[in-house]
Amino acid sequence: MTRIRILDEDTANKIAAGEVIERPASVVKELVENAIDAGSTRIRISIEEGGIKKIQVRDDGSGMSREDCQLAFSRHGTSKIKHAGDLLRIRTLGFRGEALPSIAAVSRVTLMSRQREDLEGTVIRLEGGKLAGITPAGCPAGTEVIVEDLFFNTPARKKYLKRPATEAFHAIAAVQKLAVAHPAVGFQLWHNGQQVLATGGSGVLQNALVDLFGLEFVENLVPVNWKNEVIEITGYAGKGFFSRSNRDQQFFIVNGRAVRSPLLQGAVERVYRGLLPNGRYPVAVISLRVDPEEVDVNVHPAKLEIKFADPDRISQALTGAVHRALQETNHIPLVTGSGAPVQEVTKRIERVKEAVDTYLQTQLKDYQIEHTAETPAGSLRGPLGAREHSEVPQGTVDPVAAPAPAGRVEQEPFPELVAIGQLHDSFILAQGAEGLYIVDQHAAHERIEYEALWDKMGTSACEAQGLAVPVTLELNPVDKELLINRMVLLRDMGIIIEHFGKNTFLIRAVPLGFTGEEIAELIWEIIHTEKQPGHKTQDAREPVIKMLACKKAVKAKQRLSQVEQQALLDKLARLNRPFTCPHGRPVIICLSMKELLRRFGRS
Repeated sequence: MTRIRILDEDTANKIAAGEVIERPASVVKELVENAIDAGSTRIRISIEEGGIKKIQVRDDGSGMSREDCQLAFSRHGTSKIKHAGDLLRIRTLGFRGEALPSIAAVSRVTLMSRQREDLEGTVIRLEGGKLAGITPAGCPAGTEVIVEDLFFNTPARKKYLKRPATEAFHAIAAVQKLAVAHPAVGFQLWHNGQQVLATGGSGVLQNALVDLFGLEFVENLVPVNWKNEVIEITGYAGKGFFSRSNRDQQFFIVNGRAVRSPLLQGAVERVYRGLLPNGRYPVAVISLRVDPEEVDVNVHPAKLEIKFADPDRISQALTGAVHRALQETNHIPLVTGSGAPVQEVTKRIERVKEAVDTYLQTQLKDYQIEHTAETPAGSLRGPLGAREHSEVPQGTVDPVAAPAPAGRVEQEPFPELVAIGQLHDSFILAQGAEGLYIVDQHAAHERIEYEALWDKMGTSACEAQGLAVPVTLELNPVDKELLINRMVLLRDMGIIIEHFGKNTFLIRAVPLGFTGEEIAELIWEIIHTEKQPGHKTQDAREPVIKMLACKKAVKAKQRLSQVEQQALLDKLARLNRPFTCPHGRPVIICLSMKELLRRFGRS
């Protein structure tokens, strides 16, 4: 008896749909790409409850005949290619004929379409992939697709969907990428009856970027234009100081297709290495035109990833194009040393860094951090309890949780310190019983403010001060949704924000001791943090309080009087957890007298 069986068509279609349709954003992407391939100049997208309840996409494209409306829902029914050889010369966004049948297999679909030369159109309805009816109808030229009750017949898939707000965020991000890739198409996106995104469709990328991200965003970009006989590179790259905490503002378009590409990301980021702080990423909107035969787009179910026939050549060309763009605008000096390529200079820098790291590890091999159950991960017990040698941090330090709600954590007592000066206006030098103590003034003050804010916060709202002149925020549609979801939390912390229409917000009030500009910068950081993959926090207040503390703390390179230095040390000594900043970085280290004497040969 055979154990292998042929699956029925319904089961096979649901399995195939799982590869293409992951969430409502996948449906939006596939339908909009079909509309673009149909030559549309205007596309209107409307979603309800994040697209879980309903997705509606209407375009003014070429439309379909009655026969094509039926064939469109046949698996591998496509007008884009005819035979396998066409896969080597793909110029459209879609080509497999999988999207519509996959969508129909897991939802209720209504499609209305009419060609311009036809007097009447066609309406076709399907439920769970099965035809429910097809009739002639009067409708405008173009196509409209309505998708309702996504995953109604696959509850195992539906239970993994996120909240409607989260699904809406992903749908907005999908449309945003398509709008960047196709500035000649006018896009409108509505969520629950409210417009969240609109572009004019002028065909000018700069105009589309202004529509999506605002004028300030575009003013911080420099144009990138370069081509040879194989590749044409156009777009924009951020000025040397313009960066983000993640890669959400990096857009790569290859032959009109928005793609994810570690190769292209690395090519751009290589130029900014040494220009941006660690953990910051450049902004880039890059479009590449290459011979379709040099690109394989058939490597990912959702066509999000691609492969280049000659990746090294593409990478070097993009690095060079962005490098030249930054040099020609003269915003920042790029030192490449003796005319060597950026790649070679980067390798040399990395070799030097490696040598320095090896040297430091050898010289400081006696220094370590001890992690115990009595102190937070990363706390420096060594400076306070060691008798033989100092403790300095090595490697990655785990973040520290919020301060304990009551009682002092059992730990080594904080030493009595006397401030004796500052090193480079960044570190406080202090004398204690064990020797010389070095305190990171920013990290120390950040911890002080962090615990003070938690104590003040409690369960009540933070005291706010109104601004005489409100600060304006212009957000893109994705960031707008994230801010709206955080407005109540921010209000409880004394940050009063008003939605002023479309993508504009006004900061009306801020916590005491802060300026409107500081809070605006804080809000940007909150938005970017929330967008990082896997971002999660048990208490939504914690990351905000960390950021507030960081903004309020004294900075490196800030001169402090000896009285101010001593006051900071005294406050630090009274804290619940004085040894690390809220992010887990060390606050204090000690160089013992015994170690100093040994180093100077005076033992």
